[in-house]
Amino acid sequence: MSNHDNVSMIKSLIKDFISNNEYSFLFICGDSGSGKTMAIQEFIKEQKSSDVDYVIVYSHAPIVGGNREIYQSFLSALTGCFDRKRSELEIIKLLEHILQDIVDNGRLPIVVLDDAQYLRHSKRMPVMNTLKQITETTRVKFIFTSTEELIPLLPSSVARKSMEYFLQGA
Repeated sequence: MSNHDNVSMIKSLIKDFISNNEYSFLFICGDSGSGKTMAIQEFIKEQKSSDVDYVIVYSHAPIVGGNREIYQSFLSALTGCFDRKRSELEIIKLLEHILQDIVDNGRLPIVVLDDAQYLRHSKRMPVMNTLKQITETTRVKFIFTSTEELIPLLPSSVARKSMEYFLQGA
């Protein structure tokens, strides 16, 4: 499958995921250079030029740092600011509040974490459990791209609410 085919397939998959209320998490896995990031960026660009009922927040997984930095990357993408003074719990609560405000204004928040393979294995479980809790209180969708399969490494409660797509090599 060509890179162009992968990009088209991913964009179609994202649209299906957004309209499906059964799933809260989408994992797009494939080799480096297979078109994951390009598809996400094209999808975001297309949505900015159309009248849609959702807000897309793009963030790149932090290569270093702890769970706080992961939540801070989402918050920074949403607000455009970085606050080193807030605790991890304060950041999570603020993130939930902002996401709920988006929902209250009639829009669906979609949070993208690109290159999720950079999340250390020890951090994935607590982060995914926290994001699952957010999906239980706020209607939000999370999209992750990764060069490695993530679902087997996730809590089963998250895996049940997840879709996963493996890209064919370019």
